Amino acid sequence: MGYTTNDIKTIYGIAQETVRNWTREFARYLSATANPETGRVRLFTDDDMKVFDLVNRMRQDNKAYEEIHVALIAGQRGNLPAVSPEDVRAIITGETERRLTLEVQLLRRQLATAEDKLAELDEAKTHNVRLEAEKEAERRRADELAARLDDAQSKLESLFREVGKAYHEGYMAALKDHDREEDD
Repeated sequence: MGYTTNDIKTIYGIAQETVRNWTREFARYLSATANPETGRVRLFTDDDMKVFDLVNRMRQDNKAYEEIHVALIAGQRGNLPAVSPEDVRAIITGETERRLTLEVQLLRRQLATAEDKLAELDEAKTHNVRLEAEKEAERRRADELAARLDDAQSKLESLFREVGKAYHEGYMAALKDHDREEDD
C-alpha cells in the first residue's frame, strides 16, 4: 500500500491543500494514483514520494515552480522518506491518541467544573426553598400578629366606650347626688 495525503502532510509538515496543489501542479511527474478520479483516494508510490521530496526541498529554498519543473524534467528526484507508510500512520495514530487523551482530560475537567456548579446551584436552590419557607412562616406570624392587634384595638375601643359610659354614668350620679344634697 502507498502513502496517503495525510502521510505526506505529516512527513513534510505541510497543509492538505498544499499536497493537493502540488499533485495538480506536478501531475505529469506523478503516478496515476496520485491524481485519481473524483471521489477516489490519492495513493502515492515511492517514485511519487521522491518527487514530493524534491518539490518540498526546492520550495523551502524559495524556488519557483518553473525551476522545480526544470529540475524534474532533467530527472532530478529527492529521497524516499525515512519512514514507511505504516510507520507514518503509527505516528499519526499516536498523535491522534495523544490529542484524544488531552481532549478527554479537558472534557473531564469541564465536566467536574459543571458538576461543581450544579452542586452549588442545588445548594442555592435548597437555601432558597428554606428562605421561602421562613418567609412564609414570618408572613403567617405577621398576619397572626396583625389579627391580634386588630382584636386588641377592638377590645381597647370597647373598653374606652365602657370607661366613657361608666365615667358618664358616674358623673351623672355625682351630679344627682350633688343636687340632692343641695336640695336637702
